[in-house]
Amino acid sequence: MKRDVILGAVTGALCIVFYLETLKVNNLAFAKVGADLWPQIAIGCIFVLSIVQVIVGFKAPAEAPAEAGDGLLEKLFAPVVVFGTMIAFPLLVPVLGMTVSGAIMVLTLLSILGPKTPLAMVLHVTIALVSVFSITFIFTRIMGIVLPGFAL
Repeated sequence: MKRDVILGAVTGALCIVFYLETLKVNNLAFAKVGADLWPQIAIGCIFVLSIVQVIVGFKAPAEAPAEAGDGLLEKLFAPVVVFGTMIAFPLLVPVLGMTVSGAIMVLTLLSILGPKTPLAMVLHVTIALVSVFSITFIFTRIMGIVLPGFAL
């Protein structure tokens, strides 16, 4: 089976488990929106993307035969980097705050998995800062949500 299909299926299964966990969140009567809503929206978006990944994986042409040097490490590099970064992010939030940890995560993913030219690196920094600070602004100023470790 193709790697994209397997990764999409695993991600989809994890989304189902995480969604079921959000159903256990206690909603307080004074809140306008339940505490489970935003995680459910994010999990739903990731689930839809995992379905797309599975469909695209099935439609993609068969992988080229392995060449010398195409070992297990080369095949697993991208998934390991992504999952490692996703694990490091919540571990860094209590130390560095949500905004700085998010910028580090986005920059790391773009820099390791994307092109490595000097122009691309400048673009990676720009994308990381603009995207994370935009999300921080939306959450703190528009929605009134206090993020751990930083406020605009």
